[in-house]
Amino acid sequence: MHELSIIHQVGAYIISTHSEAELQQIEAFEMHLGQLSNIHPDLLQNAYLAYQETHPIFNKILLKTTLIPTEIYCNQCHQTTQVEHYKFQCKFCLTPSQNIVKGNELTIHKIIFKDLL
Repeated sequence: MHELSIIHQVGAYIISTHSEAELQQIEAFEMHLGQLSNIHPDLLQNAYLAYQETHPIFNKILLKTTLIPTEIYCNQCHQTTQVEHYKFQCKFCLTPSQNIVKGNELTIHKIIFKDLL
């Protein structure tokens, strides 16, 4: 399960870039998962639950995921098209395109801290 190794890397990154006090103030982190990243949100959530068992600092931190659809850019008509059913073809002029502009993401989009007010 490569989702577990991804969660380990994300957890290590968060720990290495935040102080102990900052870690206590993190409420959640959001990851963007591109459709082409082959990471399923439910499997990533399950891997995160397993990770929390051995990294209790994350027990109160939520993982939020957003699935990013695949989009291509057409060099013929200069339009951006959302790919459906893995058909990499412009919806406007029907030209095939491999110019992927969205959908490969696997990123930590943001880290959300508790409101201290």
